Amino acid sequence: MRGPPLSGVAGQWLPSTAGAYMEEERLSALEEHAAAVLEAGRARDTIRDLTSLVVEHPLRERAASLRMTALHRSGRRGDALTVFRDPRRHLVQELGVEPGSILRDTHQEVLSDRAHRPPESVRPLPGLVR
Repeated sequence: MRGPPLSGVAGQWLPSTAGAYMEEERLSALEEHAAAVLEAGRARDTIRDLTSLVVEHPLRERAASLRMTALHRSGRRGDALTVFRDPRRHLVQELGVEPGSILRDTHQEVLSDRAHRPPESVRPLPGLVR
């Protein structure tokens, strides 16, 4: 399924009232999935999806934080540090605010080179990750 939630539904009432809520739930589910993949020790497996999510939704700090973590755990510390700039710029220019604690804390972890890596023996349950 592509496009906004309920885009194929006739009329405007249902898409306009429930669509935004459903989209937020979808994005949150994508972030939860990425977090689970990271916790399973498979950082490289989620970088592409997180990159797309951050490009499409540059103000989602959790998605940017997860992307930074995935890059860092994949041995790409420089790329992870670079990721911080774009969401910060969008937040400052569009909303006039600095990043929140989740993005700032992840940035500090990458700066200090603290990667929270789960043990290699941890593997996701079948069917939970691609």
